[in-house]
Amino acid sequence: SLWRIDDIKITGQENSASAPTISNINISPTNPSSSDSVDVSADITDDGTITSAAVLWCTDNINFDNNINMSISSGNTYKSDSKIPAQVEGTTVYYKMQAVDNENDTTTSASNNYLIPSASAPSISNITTSPEQPRIDDVVDIFANITDDGTISSAKVFWCTDGTSFDNNISMSLSTGNTYKSDSKIPAQAEGTTVYYKVEATDNDGNKQTSTSFNYLIPSASAPNISNISITPSQPTVNDSVDVFADITDDGSISTAKVFWCTDGTSFDNNISMSISTGDTYKSVSKIPAQAEGTNVYYKIEAVDNEDNKATSASKNYTINILTPVIIGENEICEGDSSLLSLNRGSYESYKWRMQGNSQVLGTDSIYYASKQGNYTVEVSINEDSSTSSSFSLTVNKLPVSDFSYIINDKTVSFTDKSSYGTSFLWNFNDGFTNQSKNPIHTFGSYDTYKVVYTVTNACGSDSCSQDVLLQGNSIDFVENNTIKLYPNPVKDILTLSTGNNNERIEIYNIIGEKILSLYKQKNDLQINVNSLKKGIYFIKLYNSNSVLKRMSFIKD
Repeated sequence: SLWRIDDIKITGQENSASAPTISNINISPTNPSSSDSVDVSADITDDGTITSAAVLWCTDNINFDNNINMSISSGNTYKSDSKIPAQVEGTTVYYKMQAVDNENDTTTSASNNYLIPSASAPSISNITTSPEQPRIDDVVDIFANITDDGTISSAKVFWCTDGTSFDNNISMSLSTGNTYKSDSKIPAQAEGTTVYYKVEATDNDGNKQTSTSFNYLIPSASAPNISNISITPSQPTVNDSVDVFADITDDGSISTAKVFWCTDGTSFDNNISMSISTGDTYKSVSKIPAQAEGTNVYYKIEAVDNEDNKATSASKNYTINILTPVIIGENEICEGDSSLLSLNRGSYESYKWRMQGNSQVLGTDSIYYASKQGNYTVEVSINEDSSTSSSFSLTVNKLPVSDFSYIINDKTVSFTDKSSYGTSFLWNFNDGFTNQSKNPIHTFGSYDTYKVVYTVTNACGSDSCSQDVLLQGNSIDFVENNTIKLYPNPVKDILTLSTGNNNERIEIYNIIGEKILSLYKQKNDLQINVNSLKKGIYFIKLYNSNSVLKRMSFIKD
């Protein structure tokens, strides 16, 4: 028997005409060191759905036999589920993205790579060409800033026209400062040729560093000419969006001009139209957005004329400068105190506090307690390529120190200040009078001993000292008392003081009023050894309880 089937209709989803699109491939951190494991992210889109995404990576640029799955992070952005492990210094890591959609269409991105630099490898920056936009007849010089904590033993430019081999090299020599220049020029190239170039530097320890690859296009003879490329501001910080300017000329007219930019140095997947500003100068219609501190932004200009001749400038770049912090703290402190120094903004990866002119690191925290007078600096960084410093001046005021001397003329005494660091002064003569002069002259009312107290003060505090000032007049005031005898007078060795009483206090003063001896007399006759005294006149006060019983003098022979 025969079967007949009519009106068969199969419905379903049509196959997509396009595979997934992979863009904006990035790594974090952007410049990995030997201690860093690395996240990979990318934007992946499709007219259907993405069923799988993975990072393929290797270190030989052949096998790509390591893979890490990726998951949606936000929007169309996918991020590696785990990190590419940290690698040893000098290793180049090659990586690419692979995405599969729900119709099994597969896209694999171009290979990207990053180099793990030596911890102390040279630093290469500000790579430029001269002329800036080479044309068909131009030979080209290459310049680069190269620095190292030691010395540079060799520097070379590697170049090619296929973007991969870099099989031509030119030695570089120091030109001025840290700027190196190619010893010879990259030869003139044919119209439409793209020249790829990079700089390699080796230091005296054998540490090597290779820059990102740059390129320039030799335009056709009648293509637009692009020159004088500049940005505003010239040194962008984290808060700055950036205008791009260029002079663009042609033997016809310019139909379009654009800025292409990126942060990975290769994709240039962002573009901004340019329009005439003044004369032949074109300006970006909008700005390159503000970027995070330490980010490298790469940009180039593309211009097309009315005959569809296209010119593309050499790529240039700028680094988002780390914002310089301001040190906050007390500018003046007192001796023995400290000033808490801190920063007015942000947090940083590292801090190094120093005294200016001294390489010794005093502290590595975000704050520092400063107690010594001088200029302090703090160096802050957010990564190994982005750092800045700020300075702060601290004054330490000394505590006052009181001291004085005096000269007696009968009852009038001239006092002389010998203090240090005082700003105000107070004398207390202990006779009911005070004085705020620095070097006063004071007349006392009677002959006696006065404890003069001198206080000096400044913003940090005060200090006092005192001296007993003995006033005896120009003659000896004898008390009529035949029982008190002093002999021999003059005397060389032993001086005898004879009285009719015991328990009397005796004080001996020199000619300028300084007390040099104090003792108690517990017998009728007291023998005093004055052999050690210098020759001259001395005065004796004999006290009974707290009152002066008698004043007398003797001569030391």
